[in-house]
Order: sequence, then structure tokens, then C-alpha cells
Amino acid sequence: MSTPPRASAAQAARFSLLPRPAASLQGPALRLPSVVLVASFSLTVGVALPFVIREPLALIGALSLVFVIAATTVAAVLMRRRGRGRSRSGSGLVVDASGLSMVRDRDARQLVSFSSAFGVTLLTSARRDRVVVAFTSPHRTVCVGAESGSVSRAHAPLLHHAVSLPTEDLLLACILPDGESLELEARALWKLIDVIRRAHPGALQRCYLTDARGEQIVVEGSTVRAGPRTFDLSEPFEWRVSRFREHAGPVDTCFEATWLRQAHDEIAFVSLVRGDERTSLHDALAEPVARDDPSLVRDARLASGRLGPAPPSHARVAIDRLFMLPLRRVLDQAAAPRSGRISDA
Repeated sequence: MSTPPRASAAQAARFSLLPRPAASLQGPALRLPSVVLVASFSLTVGVALPFVIREPLALIGALSLVFVIAATTVAAVLMRRRGRGRSRSGSGLVVDASGLSMVRDRDARQLVSFSSAFGVTLLTSARRDRVVVAFTSPHRTVCVGAESGSVSRAHAPLLHHAVSLPTEDLLLACILPDGESLELEARALWKLIDVIRRAHPGALQRCYLTDARGEQIVVEGSTVRAGPRTFDLSEPFEWRVSRFREHAGPVDTCFEATWLRQAHDEIAFVSLVRGDERTSLHDALAEPVARDDPSLVRDARLASGRLGPAPPSHARVAIDRLFMLPLRRVLDQAAAPRSGRISDA
């Protein structure tokens, strides 16, 4: 894979992070919902993941994941306590030839390296009032968000290109493990996107994911690579979306799946389902102005999947649900000329 061109030093730019709301720094009661949310998510993943992966070490991996997330939650709370009353005026994001870095006071920490290929995925809320740019690489995913504000004519096509997701998922995606939230003003976020587009135009056609086993998944142009399997979307392929349930004792967990089949290769990308994903998209479609938004109409269609049989365990690849709909967008666009989508299960 070729490495995208690097930004010149002249394109270096700094963007100030928005200050934390005062309420977020006061009292444990206001932090408790976040702790409960993360703990609930940890428990769900810990119980459900072995049923997705179906491997002997899955339970150990799931319990390790629970421990890591719990430790991250405690660390985030401690960091917030330590930072109570501290101004974020010295915090910002810097883009230069080396990558995207976070600067806090005099300390700098690189979040995304431009020395190797990386991807950029644009996400937005169903009502287009929030925008997130997700930087993906083989090493990590970093999300930077903003309230969209007024959108210029130059950026309107980009907003309609962005994939629609629930607002809460977009908010959580922008929080770092230490509790820092990567939030910019709207103008700053659009400028950041412009800087990346000029220096690395191919990044918007690329996305890196890591499954629950640590296996690399790359979506680039018309190619999807998952471990040893490579799917060329310029050739005939079949795909479909569905939902299925797995039972873990008294817990009934719902997953969504995106099936992809080409020649003798088959794969099923799976992720946990959040109850309001379809609702938030379809509720937005009920507003008259949204019906003229073809991107939102398409995302609502792609988010729909009937309950059906579970994919075979050997074909399952667990991915972050944040990127399930962007993946379906790629498949839908590639299959459109050939009507290659299998009817929903």
C-alpha cells in the first residue's frame, strides 16, 4: 500500500479545544451517569463477546476487556477530579507534517501519525447538528467533534457525504481514555478537515479497523481486506444486512450483521445493537426537511435489518459499531450498478 503524501511544514495549524462545561467538573453525582454507562457497556461486552467470537480464549479476552474499561473509567474520574477548575486554554490540536498531536500546556502527545497510511471518516448526527471526523490507523482510532453550526456552501457536500449516526455515540467517540474530550468550534473543525483533505486527499477513501481478536481490517477504495481475506468490490459480490440474537443465560443480546460473500470467501461483520439507532434515523426522516436529504434516506435504509439466523461462528468478525454503517455505505455504493445486495434475512 502506498503511503499518502505528507503535509508540508507550511500547512501546520493549531486548533484550540473547547473548555469543559463547568458542570462537568462539579460533584461526583454529575460523573456517576458516565461511570454507570461505561460499567454497563463493560458488562454487556464481557457477557456477549464470547458468543460472537466462539473461541476457547474468548472468555478470558472478554474479562480482560472488562478490566481495562473499568480501569479506564476509574482513571478518567481521577483525571477529572485532578483537573477540577483547571482551564483548557492551553489545550489544543496541532496538525503538521508528522501528524495530529494534542498539546496540553507544554506537553505534546501524538494522536495520529502521518508517516504511514491512515483513514478519515466523516460522521454526523441524523439532524445534522453535530459533525465528527474519525481518524483511523492500524494503531488507534481518534475522533474529533463539533456542533456543526452554520455550514458554508463549500462544506455542504461534505456534510451530506457524512454518515448519519446517533448523537450519543458521536459524543462518546470523542472522549479519550483519560477523560479529555476532543471538541472544537465548528469553524475550527471544518478548517481541520480542509487541511487534511489538501494534504492527504486519499485519506477519505480509507478506513482502518481492528476486530476483537486484533486482526486488521482495511477498507480502501473498492477493496475490503480482513486478515487473509480480500474482497474486490469492482468484481461481482453479494451482501446483506440482518440482526440476530444470542442468549447468555438470562441475558438476551441483539447484534447486527453485515454479510459479504465473493467467490469462496464469506465474512460477517458483527457489532452490538443499540436500541435507538434505527429510531433516531427514522425519527429524523419524519421531519419534512429531511426527506429531501438523500444521504439520510440511504442511511436509514442501510440501518434497517430484519431478525434472522446468526452467522456461522467461523465467518464472524466483531467491529466497532461506530463503523458498521460507513462500511455498509461502501458496499451499497459499489453494488448499486449491479444490484448485488441480497434481500434482508
